[in-house]
Amino acid sequence: FLYRKPAQEIVAPAGYWHDPFHIREFYEIDLFLPVLNNWTHNPLADEYKANFLEVNQVHLFGGPQDGVIDPWQSAFFAFWAPKTTHTMISMTAQSLYVHDYFGLRTMDEEGRLFQTPLPNMQHTDWLTNM
Repeated sequence: FLYRKPAQEIVAPAGYWHDPFHIREFYEIDLFLPVLNNWTHNPLADEYKANFLEVNQVHLFGGPQDGVIDPWQSAFFAFWAPKTTHTMISMTAQSLYVHDYFGLRTMDEEGRLFQTPLPNMQHTDWLTNM
C-alpha cells in the first residue's frame, strides 16, 4: 500500500517507509527518502549534499523503546539487510555512508556527527523537555 503512488503523494509517513522486503519498490516509487539521501537520480544531489555539510553538527538520538521507528537503529542510519529483519547493517557499512551520497561520512570523519542512544526514550519524548 505505502509504495503506491496515491499513498506516496497523500500519506506523509509513506515517504519514510523503507521495507527490506520491497527494496526495488522503495527505490523506484518512494518519493522522499531515496531522493533526500541521494540514493536515486536527483538533479539537486550536489545542492542537497552542500546544504547538509553547511550544518555545524548533526546530533542523532534514538533508543529501543522508541515504539514507532523500526528498527530503532535506523535513527542512526543503520538498517536491516535486504530480505531480512534479523541482520542489521551498521551506518558505516551502508552505501549512503560508504559513497558519502549526502555528506554523512564527511560529517562523521570531521567529528561533527554525534549519536546518542537513549534507552528509555519514546518516539514523542522530544515534544517535552526531559
